[in-house]
Amino acid sequence: MAGLQPGNIIIPDQGTPAQIPESQCRCRLQPGQHHGTGGGEKLLHQRGSAWVKELVEYIAGNIAWAREFVKANFPKATFVEPEGTYLVWIDFSGYGLSDDELEHLMVDEAKLWLDSGKIFGPATAQFERFNMACPRSTVEKAFRQLKAAMEKKGL
Repeated sequence: MAGLQPGNIIIPDQGTPAQIPESQCRCRLQPGQHHGTGGGEKLLHQRGSAWVKELVEYIAGNIAWAREFVKANFPKATFVEPEGTYLVWIDFSGYGLSDDELEHLMVDEAKLWLDSGKIFGPATAQFERFNMACPRSTVEKAFRQLKAAMEKKGL
């Protein structure tokens, strides 16, 4: 439901609310939207835990598919197991590319617009973040585009 941008924040400290817009901006978050709240309520109240269970299983399947694809096709990359989220990090530092070369490979060659780890600091500059909360066909297409781009560059 990330695209609907619903959210709840419980803030016990009176000084904290003023810090939220700045924090959201740094993390590239947009303020919640009215239709997001309504969409979230409808999904949870009408389908409840059954919907959440189906969603979690589907995303877990996408993560398993991506894990195996990375293992089979990107031997110098490290798949980082997600911890409670639908976002998967892959460390491409084993390929010896500069940060700019990696970004060029992802954006210009593979035609993928991912979150580069460099926006989170130098320690993660060689990581790319993939969203697994989408149709399997989208996940497969993205990884196949990346594989083709890497093969074209001899990686």
